[in-house]
Amino acid sequence: MNTLTIDTSTIVATVAILNEEKLVGEMIINHQKKL
Repeated sequence: MNTLTIDTSTIVATVAILNEEKLVGEMIINHQKKL
């Protein structure tokens, strides 16, 4: 398997998951600030 060949859909899915986790993390932080 060629390590240079990366599945584009895998990259897109990974980025989407990371962005989602970042958004959730910011929401939690903002919620804690309000308490």
